[in-house]
Amino acid sequence: VACYSNTGGTNSCRLPANTVSVSFAGPDRTGRCREGQTWRRVGNSIQVQQGCGGNFEAVVRQTGGWGGGSGGGWGSG
Repeated sequence: VACYSNTGGTNSCRLPANTVSVSFAGPDRTGRCREGQTWRRVGNSIQVQQGCGGNFEAVVRQTGGWGGGSGGGWGSG
C-alpha cells in the first residue's frame, strides 16, 4: 500500500480487508518514517504525517479458498 503525507499534513490510506499486520517497506527518502511517531495503524487504515511516505506491506489473513475445510478441493467426494 503506497501512502504519503505532506510535511505539515496528515493522510490516511485504507488497508486491504483482513489485514493482520503492517510494516514499512520504504523507501524512506525523507528519513521521517518512524512507527508510532510519523506513521501508525488506525483500524483498517494507515495514518502518515510530517512528510512520512512510502510503501507499506500488509499481511492479510486468507479466508476460504480451494481445499479448505472438510471435503473441499479437487477430487474430493
